[in-house]
Amino acid sequence: MNIRLDGKTALITGATRGIGRATALLFKELGARVIGVGLGQEAGRELEARGIIFKRVDLSKREEVLSFIKWFEEEVGEIHVLINNASRNSRFSVLETTLSEWDSMIELNLTAPFLLSQMAARIMIRRGIRGKIINVAAIQAHYP
Repeated sequence: MNIRLDGKTALITGATRGIGRATALLFKELGARVIGVGLGQEAGRELEARGIIFKRVDLSKREEVLSFIKWFEEEVGEIHVLINNASRNSRFSVLETTLSEWDSMIELNLTAPFLLSQMAARIMIRRGIRGKIINVAAIQAHYP
């Protein structure tokens, strides 16, 4: 099967490691313009060296997400694929999880994907793009 993504724009969160990194590199190889979001500056420079636009955004901080959305809407303006991949699990048992740890996980795992999906859907509808929004979950989603 010969798949090409020429002329498509993809936004991938968690692009500096694991599934997100592999997906960003694959989409770039297939011809897409890729915007990768992550925390690792060094990994981000490696992505940039391969032609991927990298933005360091802490998705657990709402103000950074909102600032990124503003940048994306003004500077990029189109999107065909959003992959909400960034996430993390608590490092503590439920009995030891602090409220600030809880808030950080909710912002990263729920609020950021919601805000980015909302942005992507608005752009897609406004521009008549039949795009895709993909939410990646880890196996831990099946275990409370």
